[in-house]
Amino acid sequence: MASEPRYALKATYDVKEAWSRLLLDEFGPGGWIAETAPDFNREHLLWALSLLRHVNGRTGEVFIGDKALAQGLGYTGNSHPGTSARRTLKRLGLLHPTGRGKGRAEVVRLSAPACLVNSEKYETLRESVIGDLESPLIPAPAGTKKEVESDKDEGRSLESKAPSSKKGEERLKDHVRDPFCDCGCFP
Repeated sequence: MASEPRYALKATYDVKEAWSRLLLDEFGPGGWIAETAPDFNREHLLWALSLLRHVNGRTGEVFIGDKALAQGLGYTGNSHPGTSARRTLKRLGLLHPTGRGKGRAEVVRLSAPACLVNSEKYETLRESVIGDLESPLIPAPAGTKKEVESDKDEGRSLESKAPSSKKGEERLKDHVRDPFCDCGCFP
């Protein structure tokens, strides 16, 4: 399933309230989330609302990892829905990946799908849009190595994928990003 185009949002109190209202309204029967992602269940909804509590008001990003969030919610071990919930929220356009934190936690930004922002129902979200429409990464053809890497590393920049050796840095310095290149520089 393709990812939805999305708008990045401010992280004010009103926006957080509108985002949680969007989740609750569209999760119910006949809602957009219920139609678009039938695998999105109540555990995923709880996870999304818990992530919302950890949105940094200044940057609009979430810096907490799945393990810490799972422990806060009372899960033990790896039996939590964190990874699948984040993947589904990113696919729906409700979160936008911005990179990796200092640990292994993926940093995500609060966002909203374009189809809901443009509707009359969520005017607060429309007024809080930051920047232009962000399109998701274009996936590689099915079954290729690049597709597996793009699922695993969605949202990482070219600099974070570059080799750390000086020889590799010199090679990339003169390298032109080409969609037909074999080095994997083009997403």
